[in-house]
Amino acid sequence: MKANPLVDFVIPNRNNAAYIGECLQSIRAQTYTNWKCILVDDNSTDNSVDLIEKLIEGDDRFQLIALSERAGVSTVRNMGIDAAEGDYVTFVDSDDIIVPEYLETLVHEALRSDSDYTRCRHWLFRENGQLVPNAQDDVWSAPVRNVSFNDHASAVFYFSSWATLIRRSVLGADVRYPENVALGEDRIFNQRAMLNSSRISQISARLYKWRRLGKDSNQATHHLLESFEPIRISIIEWLNQTNTLDDSYADHKMFVHTSAFFELWWHVWRLRNELFDGRPHAQWNDAEQVLKAIDMDLVDLTQVNVKAYNDYMQSGYDAVMRNLDLSIKPLSKIFVDQVGRQTRESDTRPAPANGQNMHPLGKYLSEYASLQGEEFISSLIRQRWYFHQADLVQAALVRKSGMFDKRYYTKRVGDTGGLDPALHFVRYGAVALINPQAKFDIRAYYEKHPELWASGLNPIVHRLLVIGE
Repeated sequence: MKANPLVDFVIPNRNNAAYIGECLQSIRAQTYTNWKCILVDDNSTDNSVDLIEKLIEGDDRFQLIALSERAGVSTVRNMGIDAAEGDYVTFVDSDDIIVPEYLETLVHEALRSDSDYTRCRHWLFRENGQLVPNAQDDVWSAPVRNVSFNDHASAVFYFSSWATLIRRSVLGADVRYPENVALGEDRIFNQRAMLNSSRISQISARLYKWRRLGKDSNQATHHLLESFEPIRISIIEWLNQTNTLDDSYADHKMFVHTSAFFELWWHVWRLRNELFDGRPHAQWNDAEQVLKAIDMDLVDLTQVNVKAYNDYMQSGYDAVMRNLDLSIKPLSKIFVDQVGRQTRESDTRPAPANGQNMHPLGKYLSEYASLQGEEFISSLIRQRWYFHQADLVQAALVRKSGMFDKRYYTKRVGDTGGLDPALHFVRYGAVALINPQAKFDIRAYYEKHPELWASGLNPIVHRLLVIGE
């Protein structure tokens, strides 16, 4: 084992001229000095290449690979891996920053524990310069030393490949970023790298600054409708890769299947709550097609047939509709208990996938709820309420309420994407703050009852069944 191993930085860049200088400055400031840096520019249309050439001029530790055609971030990172010659590889995004002790600390830990895959924690780096610990990520990044991937199931939630030092010998030809995945590619790469590693270590030191830009930036996660298809592809690829693991990875499979299920629903929640701010950014039917595709993804990845799945969910919604006088936490617990009971009592079992039997949905819900506790229980109804069965129930109540003016609403919306106006109001209109009639002010109603925004209960349904008007 070398006492002073060579480390290759791999930095992909695409139109980050505004930040690349700060990134490279943090590379040069490293207290550990035996490193080289490979920059791969993905055919930037700003002045990134000219700026990088100027910044690295005369410093032979830097190598720039400038592409004449756009290849995508996964291909770009793979090119960086292929060009690496050091003992270890570490990844830094071109708009991020590392602290001066980043390499020194990671190399020290890798040598001390003889780890193939060594990881640190990170900061969220706000536009105003504020540094905030990523507490959500910390839940899954508790310090460990010299563990195998097989014995460390929560490592499936290592979603970023930066802030990681990887022994280059681990990165065989089969350990590359998936080039068909444009978002969430890191977690798939990480899993491949950890499967090929004998020892994994996670330290508590916070050495990486992950820049989080505002909604006006070009960061992909801020442009939800455009990023929805890449997100879906990422989740399904992650799931498919996990399904190839043998039975000794049962906990990993449970984590990934359940996480994938609720990640899809979280993005459905975001789409319906953030996509529209009173004016549609896309045609309603575009969003509707996305949601229909996700419905089928959810069925596929849980391996539950459509009828059984709808029956499970409908039983939960029926139970909720009978208990709308309860607050959100007991209401959501009723939902979980009912769906779990329905799946356990049903004779329907998931169809085999690739010769392997999956857990039924009820078992996933039960196991995941026990791991996440009350916080998960209280959030479940928010993430699942918008399932189309609940939409249909609420739409029927809206039609019967006498508070929905179909002609008025349709005139306000213009295009409902082929949806029945009441269903459109339940699914999109309320969260887009489109009034159902001239005398019903949706915005004012949400302000008066802010708990509705989190619960998913339609304002008309709330007024009808909870307020009793």
